[in-house]
Formats: sequence, structure tokens, C-alpha cells
Amino acid sequence: MWVNLRERFASITRASIFQLKTDLQNIKKGSETVDQYLQKIKDVCDQLSAVGFEIPDDDTAILVLKGLRIIRSRL
Repeated sequence: MWVNLRERFASITRASIFQLKTDLQNIKKGSETVDQYLQKIKDVCDQLSAVGFEIPDDDTAILVLKGLRIIRSRL
């Protein structure tokens, strides 16, 4: 019974980690303020940290830049 429970909760944790990582990769700034945008990223990183999955700072920086909408000016 204990093995069954452990496996069940371990798979939920793996699924939760996968979902949080997907959510993190899909965060976009959109019309939010920079503070709101960064807070959303921090919240997901904190949730991942709570389940034992740390996101390195350089990866977080890449995700922040990826979610920004870059406006290109025409030359």
C-alpha cells in the first residue's frame, strides 16, 4: 500500500513539475506591467523550488527576455 501511495504521489509531482515548467516557458508580458510580469515568473519559480526543482539564474534570465515583446523599428 505504501509503495502504491508513494508512486502515485511521485507521478503527481512529476506531472506538476512538467506543468509548472511548461507554464514558465509560456509566460508572456503582454499588457501587464513589468512588475506583474516578473512576479508571475517568480511565483512559478518559487512553486518549482517548493517541489525541489531549482531553475538556474541564467535560465530564468533567458525566460524573462523570451517573454518580452520586442518591437522592431523599420529602417
